[in-house]
Amino acid sequence: MRSSKLFFWKRRLVSARLVSIFSTLILLVALGASNASAANLTITAAFPSFNNSNIGVWKLNGASQLVGGAIRLTPAVAQQNGSAFFKNRISLANKRSFSAYFVLAFSQGSVPPADGIVFTIQTQANDVTSTGGGLGYKGIQPSVGIEFDTWKNVEDGIADPDANHIGLDINGDVHSVQTAPAPGALANNTWHVWVDYNGATNNLQVRMNNANNRTAAQVVMTETRNLANDIGPDAFVGFTGGTGGAYENHDVQSFFFHNDYQPIDTSTNTYTSAASSVALSAAPTTIKNNGVQSSVVTAVVRDANGAVMAGQTVTFTTSSGKLSSATAISNASGSASVLLTGHVAGPAVVRGTAQGGAFGTTTVQLIPAEQMYFPVIRGCPAPPEPCILTDK
Repeated sequence: MRSSKLFFWKRRLVSARLVSIFSTLILLVALGASNASAANLTITAAFPSFNNSNIGVWKLNGASQLVGGAIRLTPAVAQQNGSAFFKNRISLANKRSFSAYFVLAFSQGSVPPADGIVFTIQTQANDVTSTGGGLGYKGIQPSVGIEFDTWKNVEDGIADPDANHIGLDINGDVHSVQTAPAPGALANNTWHVWVDYNGATNNLQVRMNNANNRTAAQVVMTETRNLANDIGPDAFVGFTGGTGGAYENHDVQSFFFHNDYQPIDTSTNTYTSAASSVALSAAPTTIKNNGVQSSVVTAVVRDANGAVMAGQTVTFTTSSGKLSSATAISNASGSASVLLTGHVAGPAVVRGTAQGGAFGTTTVQLIPAEQMYFPVIRGCPAPPEPCILTDK
């Protein structure tokens, strides 16, 4: 009986150990799956907040200024307007696809407050803004805007549905082509917003939540529209805001953007900003179009703080001539270079684009090569006169 009991307890011990091992394996698999779902991603721009070290890549216009860790488009003062745009254009080469996530705050408003904020992608300039009633957006064209409107405008054909709505605006017209109710009160609130546009399907979606939870966010707007018909491929990205007789603070507290369709979720992933600027130069700037003489085209890649970036892939294209390579990787000095040659006379505009869409251009002039002349025997008179040689 003693041996039977011993065998029984050994079996229980082995079973317990197996259960423990399997539980550990299940936990490790779950942790692995959780880690696998998270990623470290490089996107066009990642601004968890704003400060003196990263605000330099933004152009602040009108009443806009850095306040604390936010860009304040307008203070809570009547008749204000402001805007903030990337100083440099961003390439939206893939059918204008993009993804954005940002946090907006509306505070200290009058009763009732006004007027609102517009997330704006436009190709006009980096210093544009307009009147308060136009949300700082009116008249900016070509452009696409998502408005967050806290005032009901009915003048000039605007026809706002109410004083708490979301709208899709085109070409600086604040008479929205589509509107939708806000998922809650915009005024005196903070909102997390996700805007995604898939150029392959022409689908635009706007999600909103009071917390940083994309999964639980409410889809407040879905629109099918070919944005390539509305804006060009190289755009300034940013925000506008305005107040009228009524007012409120309009703040952008954080901003994440990618120049392709790649929905952003900062609750599960970490994001790093790609290059903020690419400066191109050519040496020499004039070459002969003999297909032999070449110009060295160099791109210098820098981050939001102006520091050079090594290990960055730069894609080169040219309007004329031939490049030695389609891509190059920046060295420790942030430089990436290719050679340009050509056979056709005229200007060659070379463009270098870094990951995330920052780009620069330079121009190389190709001039006709000198015509080459070879001696030709025209004829030989009777000896002893020599033959006559000519270069014609």
